[in-house]
Amino acid sequence: MAEFAEPISARKRVLLYMTSFLIPLFGVVLGVKYMAEKDSTHRSVGIRCLALGAVCLFVMPTLISVLLYVSVLG
Repeated sequence: MAEFAEPISARKRVLLYMTSFLIPLFGVVLGVKYMAEKDSTHRSVGIRCLALGAVCLFVMPTLISVLLYVSVLG
């Protein structure tokens, strides 16, 4: 595993978290990649991205289904 020379900035963290929330598969893949790193900062970002991606992977389809159900059947 390659070590990252520079830390992850706060702006980049927010961007990664938002992307993990909106595109859950991205969060899962990025989370696994970052969790394999030796740097504790990258591991913690990876854990959060993985958690966001995994939760949204299951929550998003459920929310969309509920919204469609309510809008169609009123």
